[in-house]
Amino acid sequence: MMRTGSTYKVRGIAFGGMDPQSGEKAPLKIMEIGIAEAPNRIVFGNRTYKEATIRPRAMDAVRPEYDNSGEMDFENALSRFSNPDDWTNTFVWNLWEFDLKVPNDKGMYRLFARATDLADNSQPLEEDDPAEIRDGNNGQHSIIIQAE
Repeated sequence: MMRTGSTYKVRGIAFGGMDPQSGEKAPLKIMEIGIAEAPNRIVFGNRTYKEATIRPRAMDAVRPEYDNSGEMDFENALSRFSNPDDWTNTFVWNLWEFDLKVPNDKGMYRLFARATDLADNSQPLEEDDPAEIRDGNNGQHSIIIQAE
């Protein structure tokens, strides 16, 4: 249950991979959070999406404390990415966060998380045909919240 009119920090992870049309690498470009009224858990009305913040790579946070290699092993591992200073790389989980303002009206709402990559492929609202995808659910993830 969430208090109406309050703001909560929502955090998650997102992933960029390959463009299915070209086969080229397509890292994460934008992360969005949507909200819609959902009385009886059924979405009612339009979804309104707002951009979440993709967090920068925190180098000190990811460097292992036990790394006594003079930073060479760690730097060599990072060099495998196309741009080690940029958090949004292909096949890397990207941290994101969003300040969610709970609507002022009481009721049930559904939150949606939608990722878009550099090739402008956005997650579909629902999972594509499972027979056509190899790595699991590609649909937008969602949860229900109760505003009181």
